[in-house]
Parts: sequence; structure tokens; C-alpha cells
Amino acid sequence: MKIADNTIQAVSTYVKQQLSPIMDDAEIRVTYRLMMGHYFGFSATDMALKRDHRFTESELVKIIHCVKRLLKHEPFAQIIGETEFYGLKFYVNQHTLIPRPETEELVEWVLIDWRKQTPTILEIGTGSGCIPIALKRNLSKSSITSYDVSKEALEVASKNAELNQVTVNFQEIDILTAVLDENQKWDIIVSNPPYIAKQEMESMHQNVVDYEPHLALFVSDEDPLVFYRKIAEIGLRHLAKDGAIYVEINQYLSQQTVELFQTFGYSNVELRQDINGNDRMIKAVI
Repeated sequence: MKIADNTIQAVSTYVKQQLSPIMDDAEIRVTYRLMMGHYFGFSATDMALKRDHRFTESELVKIIHCVKRLLKHEPFAQIIGETEFYGLKFYVNQHTLIPRPETEELVEWVLIDWRKQTPTILEIGTGSGCIPIALKRNLSKSSITSYDVSKEALEVASKNAELNQVTVNFQEIDILTAVLDENQKWDIIVSNPPYIAKQEMESMHQNVVDYEPHLALFVSDEDPLVFYRKIAEIGLRHLAKDGAIYVEINQYLSQQTVELFQTFGYSNVELRQDINGNDRMIKAVI
């Protein structure tokens, strides 16, 4: 299908008709708004007021090219190479997860608890760096160390730290095998680790399975809580007095994850739901 003409109305109709087989109406509206904003700098108000605007041929080519990639289930954030998280811009590519709104809620929980303090923070599994960078922007005097096993992800995270003008100590470490300095203590350990069992893959969206790094997504069906067990162990050795662990979790394993921390001796384990009503976050205090 071709775009009927170069008007905003024709472009809007084209995008909706092309994407309707793979997206619902709400997702199409969001995608269209993001597309217009990224490529042409249009706000929602602009699109309402500039109904007589006409796109150039080269601008139409951009729209068609973007739609073709979306139809292959490529995430929009990867197509344009950036996304927003906690009001900040982040570069993303195939080596990092695309930051999600649920993780913003995890960051918010940490900030509510620690906003008036200057904590030392360890973040495990940094990916794009969205968690430590958002924390550092809001806890500017805090000291943050972030681990990831992926060199490519750490390169993206470092670029994002520079983009957002913060300093984070990024380190290439496999947390499952690393031996940490026994003298090192942190007030906060925060993580959004891999937690999706491979058996769940068939029920997931194609844009996630095909385009986001499996290393950051999946764990074995036999031991889906492997990262939480390691995080709990690290907390026992490396949490400072009155410190806390904050983790994002698999909603289908919420009770098992709560029980894991309790088994390790954490006396106060709080489970919270995300904005969609799914069990999503845990705070654990020794």
C-alpha cells in the first residue's frame, strides 16, 4: 500500500492501516505520535494544528521505511536508537533491553526511601544503564557501582552516562561467578536481573524475543531464581547497616522470590505491584 498523498491525514491513515495487524489502536496512536515527534519534531498539538501540512518526498520515505521495520516486529526504540526513561534520554541497541515503565517504578521506590540521604549503591545487570543513571541524576551525591557481564551493554551504558552528564562506576563482572571484596559495603543493592524462564518464550511478543538480548532476559527453566539467590547472598555479606535490596521480579514467581529472601534470613520482605496490578518489585531488609 502507498500513502495516498503527502498530507498529515493521509500519513495517519497509512500508518494505522499498515500497523493494525500487529498493534491495537492505542499502541498505534502512541507509535504514530513518537514517529512524528522523532522524525519531524511534531508535538500532539502540532499534529492537531498543522492539518494542512504537507510532507516532502524524503519525509514520506522515512515514514515508509519506519513502518516496514515495525512490520518486522522491530521495536521502535531500536529503529530510532533511543528511548526515554524517568524523563531522561537513553541510547539503546540490540545489546541492551529497552527500558520499561515498570522499572521506573522500581527507581521511584528507591528514591522515595533514600532521597534525603547520600547512599552507596550497587546495581547488578546494568544493561543500558537506565537504573543507575536515573538514580544518580536524582541522588547526585551518591556513589554508584554497576555490574554487567556484557561488554557491549557496558559500552552503551557508558555512552548514556555521558549523555546524561553523570558518573557511574561501570564494571564488567559476571555476578554469578565473581568473588567480591569482603570489605565492600553498600547501602542499596538494586537489580532488574534476567528472570524469564525459557518456557515462557512462546507467550512473549515477537519484538522482544527477536530483537532484545536473550542474555538479559532469560534464565533456565530448572533454576529461574538463580540471580535472586546470588543477590541475596551478596546482600548478606555486603549490605551496610540498615541497607536494603530492591529488585524487579517475575510476576509468576513472586511468592517463591519472597520466600527465597526470607529463607536467607531477610526479616522484612515487601512485595509491591506495578501500575498494571502485577507483582513486580521486592524490597528486602536484613
